[in-house]
Amino acid sequence: MTFRKDINGLRAWAVTLVVLFHFDIPIFSGGFIGVDVFFVISGFLMAGILTKKLENSSAWTLPKEIINFYIARARRILPALLALCTVTIISGWFYLSPAQYNALADQVLTTLGFYSNNFFLDQNGYFETSSNQKLLLHTWSLSVEWQFYIMLPLLMSAVWFFRKNRRWQLLATCTAGVTSLIYCIYLANSEPDAAFYSTFSRAWEMLAGSLVYFLTSQNQRKIKGLETAGFLMIIFSAILLNSSSAWPGIITIFPVLAAAMIIYSKSNSYWTSGKLIQHIGERSYSIYLWHWPLAVSIRLINPQNLTLATILGVLLTLVFAEISYSLIERRARTAFLPSKRNLAFLISLAPIFFVASLGLIIQRADGYPNRFPAKASDLAKYKFSLNEYRDGQCFMRPEQTYKAFYNCSDLRGSTARTILLWGDSHAAHLYPGILKNLPEDKNITQFTASGCPPLIGVTIDDRKNCRDINSFVADWIIKNQPGEVILSARWSKYNWESLRYTLEFLQAKGVKKITVFGPAPIWNRVLTDILLKNSLFNDTSLPEREKNHLINDNETEEGISKITQEYGVNFVSVREILCTDQGCMTHLNTKNGPVPTAWDTAHLSSEASSYLIVHSRIFD
Repeated sequence: MTFRKDINGLRAWAVTLVVLFHFDIPIFSGGFIGVDVFFVISGFLMAGILTKKLENSSAWTLPKEIINFYIARARRILPALLALCTVTIISGWFYLSPAQYNALADQVLTTLGFYSNNFFLDQNGYFETSSNQKLLLHTWSLSVEWQFYIMLPLLMSAVWFFRKNRRWQLLATCTAGVTSLIYCIYLANSEPDAAFYSTFSRAWEMLAGSLVYFLTSQNQRKIKGLETAGFLMIIFSAILLNSSSAWPGIITIFPVLAAAMIIYSKSNSYWTSGKLIQHIGERSYSIYLWHWPLAVSIRLINPQNLTLATILGVLLTLVFAEISYSLIERRARTAFLPSKRNLAFLISLAPIFFVASLGLIIQRADGYPNRFPAKASDLAKYKFSLNEYRDGQCFMRPEQTYKAFYNCSDLRGSTARTILLWGDSHAAHLYPGILKNLPEDKNITQFTASGCPPLIGVTIDDRKNCRDINSFVADWIIKNQPGEVILSARWSKYNWESLRYTLEFLQAKGVKKITVFGPAPIWNRVLTDILLKNSLFNDTSLPEREKNHLINDNETEEGISKITQEYGVNFVSVREILCTDQGCMTHLNTKNGPVPTAWDTAHLSSEASSYLIVHSRIFD
């Protein structure tokens, strides 16, 4: 297609919004809409390229033209992407923990296979690494686009063989786009994560761009102010939206429509024609590729001067993007996967296999824990299994209902000897310690669910089954009358004042002993990562305690303690047991080597759980 400066300028706007958003520039809290603008641009360009191929090809030559289309897309996307993967693998050797390095290898392989959107959707569980720590998370959009590139030629070719004119392409595009939009809105309400990552729920955004192509004609009538209206819609969307907005959803129509209006207007005004805007637009792909790993690295390093680090991150993004564009993107247009030289084509495949092989090697080596000093290396090998929580059986996943509780009660003795463990994952992490130290004359019943605190009558927005789970537990208490109930949760995430209603209910039902566990230490990063990175720069013994990476939760601790005093129930201060003024315990020394007190940012290891239960003296 003919190069259009206005579209190149729109690319600059899109990538600028995305970069500002990911570097946490407050005014552009909705900068993520830049990705949606990119989708519209892609749909417009791809429809144009494919339409010309259809109109200029016969039934015999069309398959070859479609293959050439795929190769051209690979030539555009892969070279800079391979460079990014290589650099992250090399740099990750020096500052990523084994778990993070292994996760990076997974991300590299799924990125090169263009299904990272599905991979990140599967990784979006309650205990998964924060998205802020996934170096290649932004490649989900590349995978969505590539999957769209696969489907669009097939759709347009099928329509073309049925009716060889653009009107039928327009009709098919409208039908597919409306279907995708309806599916997106449905999925946004039922499975928002799937709506975000799914190609089928995002296809309408790209098809909106395709629709603009079919509506555009050489003699189209200019609509005065259309481009300006589009840019104003994009700017207001970027300012007014934020990460808590349901996305994608019905409101996604506004930035998509805005991008479509700008492309349709074919204007080349001050909005898009400036030299700086054109410069950024030409490098928009490389800027997009490099900005996110740099933003993640800043969060992983956790610098004291965040403002300075952010400025440095943006500057480095521009530097890396310039190198990537000048040395890789421009040269690859002719050198990578050349269509008329078979040997050169095969040689061009070597970098793909090389980078993929690096990912496989890292996976096989389990992230290379031996990069670290001996004691830290032993710590890196620690593995935690959710089976210790009785995951999916007595610890419900977000999608499970109370009906999934199975064999969670042991009622062989009298009800007076039964202990009920009730709460979210911070109750579940007590189970290994309770089980190990449980007196012989007591039984344990466990009803725990992720993100579901033991607060009767409270609705948790992102845990639609929580209210019913707690109602089920309340009914079980009325029916079975346990002699003792242990309550625990990550209280700071909820309206913990509602704990009063749960305590009133338990006391009204005659529960003789109620124990509430206070907040556990919360680390700003995965504890083992903190310790391992410290060992990379300081080859000494592991620190017994650490306080610089703790998140202050004193208000919650004091509030829960006060409520328990009001109701005369037992309170266990987890922090008093695990922490001192010098910080909180980082690891326990066992016969099998050091074990971290937390296996992620907040959940106790089984060994730390046992240590806590012993020192809490709840069974004395």
